Amino acid sequence: LQRGEQKAAEVKTVADLIAGGRHPFHAVYSNVANLLNLFVEELVDLPFLNRAHAFLSKAQDLYSPGYPPMSPITVSHYVHWTLFDVPFGVDRETLGDCFLGVSDLLGLDRVQVEAGEKLCDSRLGLYRIVSATDGRFRLREMISDREFDTIIPTGFTTEVGRLALIRV
Repeated sequence: LQRGEQKAAEVKTVADLIAGGRHPFHAVYSNVANLLNLFVEELVDLPFLNRAHAFLSKAQDLYSPGYPPMSPITVSHYVHWTLFDVPFGVDRETLGDCFLGVSDLLGLDRVQVEAGEKLCDSRLGLYRIVSATDGRFRLREMISDREFDTIIPTGFTTEVGRLALIRV
């Protein structure tokens, strides 16, 4: 418990991330993702997560997330997939769902909980870049043809018309 509390204290706050130059939206999502990663690190060895841990270990060996040329899957895509897309157990919950289930015990504020909910509702998809201006993008999903106005504050750059694998 002490180790987990110590690690949690090391996670940068939203204010720290903004002061370091992050866009406010990106700061909130980064903070929540970091807290969720810490949560999972502390729980992954518990007996009730044995199957999930075994599955994720095999997936990590198979996909070898990193970055091209070693792997076409970035660490960020892989981690978000493991947290928000891989259901397990009788209730088919994700690790993100489990995190939200105890958010009150973790002392998360409403903004952090809402960001966690949005991350849990997000999904990876293939999008065509319709327009791009200063970190703002209009994306068209290739499967549904729906369009989304997005902010990608990470410095991502691309050309209009290109395809991108993005979690919206």
